[in-house]
Amino acid sequence: MAVVPESGRVRLEDEVDVREMAVVPESGRVRLEDEVDVREMAVVQESGRVRLEDEVDVREMAVVPESGRVRLEDELDVREMAVVPESGRVRLEDEVDVREMAVVPESWRVQFEADMEVFGKDMVRE
Repeated sequence: MAVVPESGRVRLEDEVDVREMAVVPESGRVRLEDEVDVREMAVVQESGRVRLEDEVDVREMAVVPESGRVRLEDELDVREMAVVPESGRVRLEDEVDVREMAVVPESWRVQFEADMEVFGKDMVRE
């Protein structure tokens, strides 16, 4: 999945199983509701890039580009994740279980909220 906020378009690529999806471009918010199985997902904003690669199970996701914030809500199982803002790289590798995540590129901060479990390598900031 690629979210292109400047055009208000949402692209679904590779194998995606979406039970219900609502796109509200006037508010800059994209919501994936109910159970969603995504094999590959990319969220690209002007100030950075968020890539969810390999098998990802997302129950709800909200993208708020006007605030520079990406929120992954509810239970999320990520095998590999790379957050690459302009000022550096933050990589989460191996199996990661994230309940809620906020990416704030304008302040170059990555916030992990609620429960997070990291197995193997945890966080490497270059």
